Amino acid sequence: LEPGYPRRLEVGIRLRNWVWLFPVVMSSKHFDADLLAVLLENLHGMAEHLNERGLAGYSSSNHGAMEAVGVLHAATYFPEFRKAEAWRDVAAERMLQHIYDSTFDDGVYHGRSPGYHNVVLREVSSFYQMMRRQRQPLPKEFVARFNAMIDFAAAFTRPDLTSAQFGHSDSDLMTE
Repeated sequence: LEPGYPRRLEVGIRLRNWVWLFPVVMSSKHFDADLLAVLLENLHGMAEHLNERGLAGYSSSNHGAMEAVGVLHAATYFPEFRKAEAWRDVAAERMLQHIYDSTFDDGVYHGRSPGYHNVVLREVSSFYQMMRRQRQPLPKEFVARFNAMIDFAAAFTRPDLTSAQFGHSDSDLMTE
């Protein structure tokens, strides 16, 4: 059964956001055991939906990165889910491949736009941080490509945190 969101991209973003929101709702006086069960069921369902076809189910675009990072958030913060480790492994494999599929050797995003470069950099950074927190090893080549992405972003960023707009960019502010 497909969740009621228009695209897998939105499922990945929503999954990440709900995981981030989980500690907040847990502290609410309005949050009870029944609502907890509904929330956990939905988190599980979204992760299962995104991961049900394994690696082949993920988009090769920046959407796939957002999908995989959403699953990685659920797997990381809810290790109690029986399939959490499998979710993490597939999402990690997708992200390890994504950095090479979506960037040139110098770390520049294939879309050649600062806006989308930053989208992909944010997802790769989130992945990197979660893997480091879990003490999961990352290949040296991955870390080198990630650092190249950071270097490129630093090079095109002005002191006021804006950048020139070219390609398919829709924002010049680095903090978005």
